[in-house]
Amino acid sequence: MENKQRGIIIFEALIRCLGDYIKISDEVLIKAAENEQYGDEIFIFLFHYQGYQIRISEGVLTAAAGNERRGDRIFEFLLRYLKDKTLNILLSQRP
Repeated sequence: MENKQRGIIIFEALIRCLGDYIKISDEVLIKAAENEQYGDEIFIFLFHYQGYQIRISEGVLTAAAGNERRGDRIFEFLLRYLKDKTLNILLSQRP
């Protein structure tokens, strides 16, 4: 098993075990959206875990748009998710 695959398994286990103690920050979402190898999988997992609490910033959308390998999958997921769920998207402006 490749080290990156192990990392994803460990990450998922931590999220599931620590549950309410972990808050998914904007920085985490940006890093997931930038990840060209597993970004879509990580992003989707985070949404399934805490979707009702996640707010999508302009930085997250910009990171997904810049992801040449997985950005389209992230946007497809967001469109499907937003169609099925009522989720407020806050586009925050950064200085």
